[in-house]
Amino acid sequence: MDAHRVASSLLSVVYLGAAYAAAGPSAALLLALPLALLVALVWHADSAATFTGQLGFTPLRRSSPAGAVRGLAWALLLVPFVAWLAGVVATP
Repeated sequence: MDAHRVASSLLSVVYLGAAYAAAGPSAALLLALPLALLVALVWHADSAATFTGQLGFTPLRRSSPAGAVRGLAWALLLVPFVAWLAGVVATP
C-alpha cells in the first residue's frame, strides 16, 4: 500500500478522534464527509484527474494532472494540522 494512502487515512482518523474528544459525536460526524472526500481524492487521484464533462455550469474539457489533484487534497488535509502547529487552534 502506498505511503500517502496510509498517511492520509491515519491523519483523518486523528482528526475524527480529536473532534469526537473536543466536541462529541455530532462534530465528528459533520467532519467525516469532507474528510472522506479528501481521502478519496488522495487515494484515487488518477481516476479523479481524468474526469471531464459538465460540473454544474462549468464544462471540464481537459483532464487534470493526477499529482495536482493529490497535492491539492493533501494541502486541504493539512490545513487543520498547520493551524494547530501555529497555535491558531487550541487543543482540548
